[in-house]
Amino acid sequence: MSLVLSVDDLVVVRKWHILNRDACDAKIKLEKNKPNPNFDVLKILQKRKKDHVREMDEVQFHMDKRLKWNDEVRSKRL
Repeated sequence: MSLVLSVDDLVVVRKWHILNRDACDAKIKLEKNKPNPNFDVLKILQKRKKDHVREMDEVQFHMDKRLKWNDEVRSKRL
């Protein structure tokens, strides 16, 4: 059984990644503003931010692919 998400579900997933990316940005800024920032924590947060950006791009790709497929199916029905 395969899991196929609708475009609306993909939008929710993308928004979740945007929210987490912004949270990572805020945590990075807070850590940098500390008198003695922990560089290990900064490295981890930057990796998480990069992962969320990558996932957002992947979700956007699938959204575009799904929308294109939906348009093709609609045009064939008409």
